[in-house]
Amino acid sequence: MFADSKTKNADVSFTSDSSQNTYGSDRRSDIDWLRVLAVLLLVPFHAALVFDLNPLAIVYMKDSVQNGFLVQMASFINLWHMPLLFAIAGAATWFALGRRSSGRYIGERVTRLLVPAVFGVLVLVPLMTNKHWLGQPGAPSLGQIYSRFFAVNVSDIAGLGGTLTPAHLWFIWFLFLFSLLGLPLFLLLNKTWCQRVLAALGSWPGTVYLFFIPMALVAAIDILGDKNPLYYFLVFVSGYVVVSNRQFQSAINRHIVLSLVLALVSTIGSRILLG
Repeated sequence: MFADSKTKNADVSFTSDSSQNTYGSDRRSDIDWLRVLAVLLLVPFHAALVFDLNPLAIVYMKDSVQNGFLVQMASFINLWHMPLLFAIAGAATWFALGRRSSGRYIGERVTRLLVPAVFGVLVLVPLMTNKHWLGQPGAPSLGQIYSRFFAVNVSDIAGLGGTLTPAHLWFIWFLFLFSLLGLPLFLLLNKTWCQRVLAALGSWPGTVYLFFIPMALVAAIDILGDKNPLYYFLVFVSGYVVVSNRQFQSAINRHIVLSLVLALVSTIGSRILLG
């Protein structure tokens, strides 16, 4: 996913000991472009959900007509889109910690993630909920929506009934919590002995695929449906580990063809099994 550019050996610098990485100051253009494309893809993805009449497809406005092509497109994107975003966020954390102390890193997570998330929930989400009710019989006013918005209904996390919900901002809330919870682990992973262990693991053939075993196990646990926090936390940490060590970068390059084949087979297989 985060293969090195051929024009550079790596965009992170390395010590004289090739088994250990040090933080670099150069940007990774491949990760930057993945992030740009993944964020832009949010627009057609959510637009397609407007034409998916399945009540489990959460958007706050629905068309009256189902569109099979758009439903299938959104379903395909949903298989890998959010994992990609969390993996990119984990990778970006490696570079963020390379230029900041732990205290400054936490402070920036507060200003860049927590503050926008709180603002969005208080200002934007009630307006989205109001849009959901427009045109329906007995639709509440915006004032009525605000009056009950701070009530918690655990059976309606999407907030379609007008109660408290993070709505589509759940990603930002997860990312803020993961940043705090993962910080002690990331500081441990940066130690010399831990980097040497990771380098040894990354040099073994196929070790990079071991990341998917714990992911598959926790994904099978029913927690918040398709927003399983344990699964996404592992994806977030994996993104950090992959870019933190040169050996994992090399492993991705070595296995790129095999990975593409496995991705195609597993995607087709999952579509058949899930219908």
